[in-house]
Amino acid sequence: MLLDSRNWLRVKCKQILEYSHFDNIVIVAIFISTINLSIDSPLNDPASTLSLVTWSIDIAMTAVFTLEAVIKIVVLGFVFNGGRSYLRSGWSIIDFLTVVTSLVSYIGSSDESGLSFFKIFRVVRFLRPLRII
Repeated sequence: MLLDSRNWLRVKCKQILEYSHFDNIVIVAIFISTINLSIDSPLNDPASTLSLVTWSIDIAMTAVFTLEAVIKIVVLGFVFNGGRSYLRSGWSIIDFLTVVTSLVSYIGSSDESGLSFFKIFRVVRFLRPLRII
């Protein structure tokens, strides 16, 4: 483990993870993301207010889910920190896949980079609502 159990960052992340409403906050973020996904459409005018709002909400939700993954990785370890490691859970693998593909889709989606085909990775966001089940 890179961070000792007494490391200040790991201690703070553990406090956040053990906060009684942490899971509720994540569930609310999943609901917001799900509603946003249902509103968003590739047929919407990219310059419309609706498209800009859904894009902004999606960026915010991706940031929330990325922060959640980072907190859990810092506290639990990534893979090789025993049976409780972050990627030892099937749901965490789905979460991690969703976060990584969301980040890749934003990093590679600018038209200047010539990597606009990365937008297809955004379709993996539909896995977020599965976490509620």
